[in-house]
Amino acid sequence: MLTVPRRADWVGRVLAFAFAVPKERRIVLDRVGADIWELCDGEHTVDGIIAALSEKYKLNRKEAEVSLTSYLRQLGRRGLIGFAVPKPK
Repeated sequence: MLTVPRRADWVGRVLAFAFAVPKERRIVLDRVGADIWELCDGEHTVDGIIAALSEKYKLNRKEAEVSLTSYLRQLGRRGLIGFAVPKPK
């Protein structure tokens, strides 16, 4: 389970007052989602996470890739993760 606090800036305070937004929201993850969340630590690449999912859940690479990219998009849209792109040399 993830606990996500509401925004702490003035916009968050105004919206919380106007719409009775709770101080935090909880998101329940299934087993695969929890595994992916653990791997989204800034140390693992998307390719590395695909390899880990393929191995652990006995998926072929394409299945793991499609599932992971879809899940990461959802997390990104919800503002739960960000993506770092390395600078070209």
